[in-house]
Amino acid sequence: MESRSFPITAALEHLRTLVLLIMHFMHLLIVTQKVDKNDPILGFFHRWIIEFTKHCERIDVICLWEGEHDFQSDRWCGPVKNVHIHSLGKERGLSKMVQLFRFWRFCRELSFAADGIFVHMNAVYVLLGWPWWKKKKVFLWRNHPQGSIVARIAYALADRIFYTSPQAHAAQYPRALKMPAGIDTEFFKRDMAIERKPNSILCLGRISSIKRIEVVIEAAKKLEADGAAFILHIIGSPLTDKDAVYEKKLRQQAQELVERGKIVFLPAVTQAEAVRLYNEHEIFINATPTGSFDKTVLEAMACESIVIAANTSFEDLIRPEQRFPQDDAKALADRLKQACGLSSDQKASMAREVGQAVSMRHGLAGLVGAIKKAYER
Repeated sequence: MESRSFPITAALEHLRTLVLLIMHFMHLLIVTQKVDKNDPILGFFHRWIIEFTKHCERIDVICLWEGEHDFQSDRWCGPVKNVHIHSLGKERGLSKMVQLFRFWRFCRELSFAADGIFVHMNAVYVLLGWPWWKKKKVFLWRNHPQGSIVARIAYALADRIFYTSPQAHAAQYPRALKMPAGIDTEFFKRDMAIERKPNSILCLGRISSIKRIEVVIEAAKKLEADGAAFILHIIGSPLTDKDAVYEKKLRQQAQELVERGKIVFLPAVTQAEAVRLYNEHEIFINATPTGSFDKTVLEAMACESIVIAANTSFEDLIRPEQRFPQDDAKALADRLKQACGLSSDQKASMAREVGQAVSMRHGLAGLVGAIKKAYER
């Protein structure tokens, strides 16, 4: 009996290996807003695509905007050969109607061979691509706190919806799965060659009223009034006319401290420059209210900065003394003063603690592995 069972066992093992190989070498179609490794906000997705290549034989990416990348496209031949970028042409100024027709053309050409579809952020693409995707596994990443009729229809059509923030609109739906945030902790990490500046404070991200940067400036004014030694860098750029008006108001609010050299405004930076800034500053502030899941907070944590945040979504990652009530400038000033007063060893210990937590719970490899498992179910 033993001699007969061995070939069966071996055959089953070969079959298992073949199945694993088939699952590994899948052909994935991704739809996203922008592929540009230097974009200060969406540059992270370039590294997501690279991580996906570890699990896929081929990846086609339909994007609204094509910037600089390491992949293949009509205009560029990069070192990563199994990823092909197909731009809708917004970077060339093509009209929305032309972009729509290009999207449908790419869906018609690319969907048949794809094993799965991954739509990143923009739910409307699930609706637009549905004629070609209705027999495919369609997964949607949507972490926005607000819903819409388009989003609700997309949730109904998609096989799975991925989200990170507990406050995400998608979280209430039965087919939604909570995911790691996808921080590349091999990229965002502590660089011991970069010396941290004592009592240096960083506020980095898009200049927008949702970020509540006026609260950060007001807290800095209170610190200055108390005679605290510090320097605050506000890094970011506005994206809309409304944001530009907001930035002007911020500069007026901060003018006195700017003149004293306590506050410095700088424009948006690349992801590589952001890593350097995270490593240079001891403290990172994020005053964005609960409802979003700002990746800059996790990036700063991964680089072992002390994070002080208003968003309760991060309360399981940071200590109570690192949180402050939304829009409470006095409480923020108190938290900053407390953090500045810690010894170097205390600061390093606190920052290392959250850096390890981000690596374990929100790493990029863990995210892509979780998405892959969802496709294999």
